[in-house]
Amino acid sequence: MLDKEQLLNCQEFLTTFDDKSKELILLLVSHNLLVASRTKLANLQLNSNNTYGFNSSVWIELGFNQSTCQPQNNFFNGLKGIWLLEKKNKELIFLGNSKESKCISGKTLHQFNIFSDRSSHINELIEQLVSVCMVSETFQQFYKSNLSKQFSLTQIRQILYKLENIRVNKAIDFFKSSLDSKILDVLQNYIPANAYQYNYFVTANEIIQRNRLQAANSYPFLIPTLTDNFYIRQCIDNGNSLQIEILKQLGITKGVLKYLRTHAQYFDIQFLNFRNIQNLGNFSIDTLPKTERDINTYCHHSDKLIELANYLKMNPQKLAGSLTNGWYQGINSLEKILNMPVDITLILNMFKEMPVFLLMPIQKKLFNRIVIQSSQQLAIDWYANESLKDLLLIAKKWHNFYFSIQTSHRSLINYQNYFH
Repeated sequence: MLDKEQLLNCQEFLTTFDDKSKELILLLVSHNLLVASRTKLANLQLNSNNTYGFNSSVWIELGFNQSTCQPQNNFFNGLKGIWLLEKKNKELIFLGNSKESKCISGKTLHQFNIFSDRSSHINELIEQLVSVCMVSETFQQFYKSNLSKQFSLTQIRQILYKLENIRVNKAIDFFKSSLDSKILDVLQNYIPANAYQYNYFVTANEIIQRNRLQAANSYPFLIPTLTDNFYIRQCIDNGNSLQIEILKQLGITKGVLKYLRTHAQYFDIQFLNFRNIQNLGNFSIDTLPKTERDINTYCHHSDKLIELANYLKMNPQKLAGSLTNGWYQGINSLEKILNMPVDITLILNMFKEMPVFLLMPIQKKLFNRIVIQSSQQLAIDWYANESLKDLLLIAKKWHNFYFSIQTSHRSLINYQNYFH
């Protein structure tokens, strides 16, 4: 039977469920099979003069333990619950508590993001809460004896996901209701936002806070750079020209910065880190990707493309060749020619493997000594004038050969011994 506290707790979640779903939830709660039935909505609020030193706090029950279900994501591994805490100085700290008691302690969850509706952490957390319930032996037995004729496991998973989604987000919304709305607005669309970045905007100096918020609103795609780069932070706090300092610190042109203002919305915001923004400067503005499809393709391949260009001491734009006329179409054309996905790593691996497994053994046999140059210099001498298409074709042939000579460890050893 449900006790009064459990019933009141559940009623807060049930208003959006149909009668059949409500019946299922109350049945699971009555048998203590839901994490949601073992905690209140998580609206414990501490006084500002509390001895713990927090303005407000929220506890989110997780119920993870070593004996039932381990989350697949180590971020929440072994946690009994999460504390969301606002300190007296209005800075935030998030703690993962692995103890049986709900004491305010635990490991700091540095990257935990509660600020964006699209936070992957929240979705992963909800998925794991559902799994905690459904993979337990108690639930499995209860399902077979009481639920299997009325509900499929898929239906139950969907109902439980909706329930935990409501519970977790209500707890988070309750906590956020006491936070600075101006800071929350800045971080709302920044997916990797965390407590550190929130705390950057927390300051008793109203002018400095205004400057920081203005900077973030002007360059939302540069939030990690604004909060992490010492010289840019000083520039913002002193009210100096921010654009000049950004160009100086990132080593990019006004054209690249203007390009980002227009097209940053199509990039995965996590891609726009310090190095990748600098790498945009390897290409002329007219050859940078403009459509969402081209930008996604660029983000997938540009890192290895630039690594290869640097290895060969080539201009990345020259190596990219026709890709810069349309990144998506260019990659598709290469894949049709190769009859395989474009993987620039194959080329880089070839440069490392070829001297060891081919040229060095031959030189040892013919000259009784190894006279080979460095792997990088050899690659530059032989391949620096090849197109990306030709390099991919050569790498494909090499890897077909390379794997054919190591079908077994023994055959590879015999191959190398042949040249000794």
